Order: sequence, then C-alpha cells, then structure tokens
Amino acid sequence: MTYAAVIFDLFGTLIDERPGPYAKMMATVARLLGVELDALYAASLADVPNRDTGVYLTTNHQFAALCQTLGISPSPEHFAAAIEEYTDLQRSRLVPREGVIETLIEIKARGLKRGLISNTAPIITSLWPDTVFPAHLDAVVLSAEVKVRKPDPAIYLIACNQLRVRPEDCLYIGDGGANELTGAANVGMTPILIAPPYDDAPALGAQRQPWDGTRIAFIPEVLDLL
Repeated sequence: MTYAAVIFDLFGTLIDERPGPYAKMMATVARLLGVELDALYAASLADVPNRDTGVYLTTNHQFAALCQTLGISPSPEHFAAAIEEYTDLQRSRLVPREGVIETLIEIKARGLKRGLISNTAPIITSLWPDTVFPAHLDAVVLSAEVKVRKPDPAIYLIACNQLRVRPEDCLYIGDGGANELTGAANVGMTPILIAPPYDDAPALGAQRQPWDGTRIAFIPEVLDLL
C-alpha cells in the first residue's frame, strides 16, 4: 500500500521510557511534598485524564491540584523544588531513540508527511519547542493542547486535518498504550506496534493493549513498510 503520511506516538515510540529515573523522581517529589510514595503514585495515576486533556494550564496548577487531592500543604520552597525535580525528569525524557531523526528525515525525502499524536501533560507542551523534534515533524498534536486524548477518534482526525491527508492513507506507529492502535484502526489508519526488546515502559504502569497485528522492534524498520 502507498501511504501519504506516517504518524507516530511519542512515549515509548520516538523516545525511550525508563522506570529507574522516573521512580527516583517520584521518591524525591514524595519526600519534598511530605507524602507517602504509594499515595503519590495513586493520586498521580488517577489524575492522568486531567493532565492529558488540558484541565491544568500549567505545571504549577497541576501540582497545586495534586496537593489538594492528597490533603497536604508543603512549604513554597518544597513545592517549587518538587516541580523542578519533575520538570528536570520530563526534560531528560525528550531525547529521540537511536535512528529516529534519521528515519524522520528519510520519510520526508520519500515525499511523505510526518505527524505526532501524544497524550501529554502541560509540562511536555512547555518543553516541546526546545527539543529536536519540531524541525522534523509536519504536524504535532498534543492532547493537553487540543483537550482530547487517545483513543478518541477526534485526536487522530485533528492530525489528519493538519497534515491534509486521509486517515486511510496514514501509517500509525505506537507502543500500544491507551489503546492507541485500536483508536488508529477505528478511523481508518494502518496501525503498527513498536516493541523494542529492551523496552521496560510497562514498569511505569503503562497499560498496553494486546496486539496480534504487524509489529516492529526499532523505528528505522518503518522505512521497510513504506
């Protein structure tokens, strides 16, 4: 099949997910906020839909709501330090996997458009312009900005509209979180699972859908599908 565009997921797809740094950050944030680590994890997980759909305009707003949920009142200094720890971790994550930039360049060279759809918190939207990715993507749809998240059909159609392509002419690459592959298929895209042999993102609590369709292990393999 001939495609007009390749649309990628971000976390676990264009960038690696590693549980070690995330766990260290959460432990530090729990200590700074003066809350039990398990309680922080539970509250943070429950808050994902709010973060992803733009309920919070800023990370400060996000953390203030988190503290209210937890019933805690950290000092201004500890509150600011917790946000700094969280921000540093998120910034360190926004580094492309091996072969990603080269693959994006080659996709463009072949005359295809390149898109991104990601369920993201406000912190990612604020850090995004300073990453290497914007120069290599033709459309970027971040859920916190458009206020809808995968697998809602609307977020896929927003990307198609920005790229000016039909869903059925798009290849969608993702790690299967948030039922994104089914969501892509439901609007007519061709979904592909990426599952690197070293990937340990499930340790971060990612809920990945079962998948018996086409899969790849590394991003450069996308080129073999075009």
